[in-house]
Amino acid sequence: MIRWVGLGLLLGVSPILAADRVSPALMAEIKRLSSDIAQLAGEFNRESTVVVPSRPVAVPTINRSTYGYKLVRKVGDFGSIRYHFNGPAGVAVDARSILVADRGNGRVIKLDHSLTQWDEIRIRDEADYALDSPTGVAVAGSTIWVADTHNNRLVRFGYDGNYGSQLGKLGIGSGEFDSPVAVLQTRRNELFVVDQRNHRVQRLAVDGSFIAEFGAMGGDNQLRRPVDIDIVQDTWLVVADAGANAIVMVDLDGRWIRTITGPMGSVAGVGVDEQGMIYCADTVNNTVWIFAIDGRCVGQWDTPSPTDVAIWGDLLIVSDSIHNAIRTYRRTPL
Repeated sequence: MIRWVGLGLLLGVSPILAADRVSPALMAEIKRLSSDIAQLAGEFNRESTVVVPSRPVAVPTINRSTYGYKLVRKVGDFGSIRYHFNGPAGVAVDARSILVADRGNGRVIKLDHSLTQWDEIRIRDEADYALDSPTGVAVAGSTIWVADTHNNRLVRFGYDGNYGSQLGKLGIGSGEFDSPVAVLQTRRNELFVVDQRNHRVQRLAVDGSFIAEFGAMGGDNQLRRPVDIDIVQDTWLVVADAGANAIVMVDLDGRWIRTITGPMGSVAGVGVDEQGMIYCADTVNNTVWIFAIDGRCVGQWDTPSPTDVAIWGDLLIVSDSIHNAIRTYRRTPL
């Protein structure tokens, strides 16, 4: 549920070496952003990409959790054919399927938990125009929501992949978006949309009616560059804020609870398990960090270039935009 790039020195290597590791589409974006870097400070409010640190930060020694994480399967390579991706971003999971926002290919991929069955979701009716850099995806019952980032809208699909409806348009008003990058539907049938360039999260009814918003560009207890969202036990929201390199916890009305900072080198995505543990994808450190809801860092595991993470029971799904891959892990007691 994130759009991000590294600026040439990704993972501490030179731009030339970085070019060997990334897809052509992502490398073109790196070059474009590098040429605009002089404007980045002056146009911070208008930049939708997440600029990660030029090299990994020092990782402290912490007490690991009581679980280990075993790689089950990896699929993916660069391309547009089956089992290939172009910048896989947000991931979501339910009892039946794994959903992947395949950003560069303008589609959502639906996989089974074993990653052996593949289905493609995209808009095929030209009148409704194709998905453009879909970054976030959510599943709720029979509905799949897609944050269609460059079209500044949410798109609703049925679980069978058939197009349903859309809502939103470019703007700063209520129910309008400027680069929506993540979406969440709660059990109360409300939507929370990460409206990245407007530095806010909007709360909407499923028909698009505006309810409330929280966040603003700024300092303490505000959002600088939100990139992802999840919910803890239907009670609190956790927002990955790449601009602040932190996880922000609020209640459903947007009232601030706490800000979680710590060992992260680049906050890219966030997921929550059924126990309320918070998982943070840290791309630059090749790590997923695990936090308790009181903000304590209680564990970690290493995985290449994590972009987003989703959890279903003991199954953990991690997207990797750099290597165009999806990996699944099984949580096991140590």
